[in-house]
Amino acid sequence: MANQGIKIVEWHVHSKTGLLSVDELERLFSDRTKMVAFPHCSNVIGHINNVEEISQMAHKYGALSVVDGVGYAPHGFPDLKDLGMDIYLFSLYKTFGPHLGLMYVNKELIGNMENQSHFFKDGITRSMLTPAGPDHAQIAAASGILDYFDAVYEHHFVEEAEPAQRNKALNRLFQEHEISLLEPLLDFLKSRDDVQIVGPDSMELKVPIVSIIPKHKSLKNVYESLTEHKLMIGMGHFYAVRPLMDLEIPRQPGVLRISFLHYTSREEINQLLDGLKVALDNLDLN
Repeated sequence: MANQGIKIVEWHVHSKTGLLSVDELERLFSDRTKMVAFPHCSNVIGHINNVEEISQMAHKYGALSVVDGVGYAPHGFPDLKDLGMDIYLFSLYKTFGPHLGLMYVNKELIGNMENQSHFFKDGITRSMLTPAGPDHAQIAAASGILDYFDAVYEHHFVEEAEPAQRNKALNRLFQEHEISLLEPLLDFLKSRDDVQIVGPDSMELKVPIVSIIPKHKSLKNVYESLTEHKLMIGMGHFYAVRPLMDLEIPRQPGVLRISFLHYTSREEINQLLDGLKVALDNLDLN
């Protein structure tokens, strides 16, 4: 099918910092812009983009704001009303549920969309985007996510609260803990001259996703050493191909990605630091 004159313009990350510039985005807008799609945070860089500011800019130009939240959602459920985007997507397995995609669509927007389901489902928003109907088993499993977060809340807090307030309290709890673990990792990595941190190395606006490239060691050998240290570190491009291209990082072997969550312990971070010391200090070049 012809694209009917649709033009896709790419918003690139900075070739050194790996960050998206809002000023550069504004220069890309025109009176033909219909949609802006971007990540809440990159799954290799971990920097949190200002969804509210970008969404407001998109709306100023009459465009929709579409946000990929798969990298951010595991670190705290976003407040969609505050963010102000039109569409938000992530995978529920990232939030301790089934392997099922979740998509929020602004109610006014979905009311203007063409029905994708049976004609008699038109106007029933929960059915309009699922032509074959929902996977009932996975939807039932998704309720376990709420059970989990309720259990975590009740373990740490005694105050009764509405779901939105519970969400905010848990987000604060998770972020404080994750930041306390991220700081010693970044301090360690910045203290060394034999490892490159991909993207910014500051604590500001960052989730605990840290990608690194050894400067003097084989990335594969460092990865294998960390695995022997019983550390589950990822190696590759993690589907973040475009940012790696912008940063001139080869997709093969890619980067080593370190990430953790609210249930990670300080003991596990100490194990990680010990493993990194061994992997970076004791391996041969090849």
